[in-house]
This record gives sequence, structure tokens and C-alpha cells, in this order.
Amino acid sequence: MLYNIFNLMSLRERVLLSVFLWICVIVWLSSVTKKFKYSVDLYKIKKSNIVNQEEWLNNRAVIQERLELALKRLDRNRTYSRDKLAGRVDTIARETGVKFETNSVSTKEGDIFDVHTLRILLKKANISELIEFDKRLKEESPYLGLENAQIVAYKTNPKLLNAKFVISSFELKQDEL
Repeated sequence: MLYNIFNLMSLRERVLLSVFLWICVIVWLSSVTKKFKYSVDLYKIKKSNIVNQEEWLNNRAVIQERLELALKRLDRNRTYSRDKLAGRVDTIARETGVKFETNSVSTKEGDIFDVHTLRILLKKANISELIEFDKRLKEESPYLGLENAQIVAYKTNPKLLNAKFVISSFELKQDEL
């Protein structure tokens, strides 16, 4: 029946219908190819994740041993809660004599420890004050550390600097250990 309808068409109609059908086939094949490529890429990612997880599971004893060794070297009482972090950074900033503003502490909870992060803006500080502030932070390592720093010159006096520091600390959970 379709063959009869095709034969009743003029040459021009046959060519246009053929071109239209070929375009439809090409678009469909393109879509199928994209979906296939996406599926293959997703499969590779999942396979890589599974291999990675198997490696972690196979090394569970070694990882657990390293964790226990690291926890023995840490003094649980020296870790910083969110309030203790804000207070300690405030004290360091005041002792170094810089003008500063702090944001509230954000917390990322974990199974064994919580990570607290504080952003502080040091205003119109000279380079020696910033170096002293950084030095004082390093004295608190590994319990408190500088995660990120951005320093820009003050617009009206380039000898003075404005600095944004992101300081993080961790707090061991007592009941998890």
C-alpha cells in the first residue's frame, strides 16, 4: 500500500519525502548516539567509583590504624568548638592590634569530628601586623588553620592592606571515640 502511494507521487514529491525521511533518521540516530555516549560515560564513572570504594574497603584496617594513631597524637581538649574558635581568633586579632570584623562561624558536621569555619576581615593593617597574625595562627596548628587568604591594598593608602582570612578548626566528638 505504501509502495503504491509512493508510486503515485511525482518525482519532486518523492525526493522531498526521501530527504525528509533521511533527516528524521539522522536526527534520531544523533539522539540515540548522544544517549549512548552519556550512558557509556556514566558507566565509566560508576565503575571508577566502585573500584575506588573497593580499594577503601580493602584498606579498611590500615585506614583505621592510621586514624587511631592520629587520634592518639591529638589532645581532645585543645580542639576548638565553634564558640572557642571565634573567641580564640578574636583574642589573636586583638593581641596583634589589627582592626577586624568577623562573620558567624559555620559548621560542617562529620562522623568523628565537626569542622568550624570563620571568616575574618582585617582592615587597614600593615604587612607586619598581617605577618604577626598569620604567625599566631600557625602556633595553633593543627587545631586551627588558615584555609584561605585574600590580601588587597587599601585604596587611599597602598601601604595599608585589607585582608580576608578563612580560618578553620575541628572539634572531636567525645561520644564517637
